[in-house]
Amino acid sequence: MNTTPEQIIETYAKAGWGLADFQARVAKASQTDWLKTVLEAQADLTRTVVSAQASAARSVLN
Repeated sequence: MNTTPEQIIETYAKAGWGLADFQARVAKASQTDWLKTVLEAQADLTRTVVSAQASAARSVLN
């Protein structure tokens, strides 16, 4: 089975967004306000970085 670069990028992006969703769920479950804030920020940063990297990779391919 051959995997295309586009499939690899899509898989990476889905995995990254899944990680960010997990981070957000952990933040929501936190009982400590400051920890909740840090974990939410981490989830947002993960989404931003994954989106930027996937976008950059796609632009190289096109």
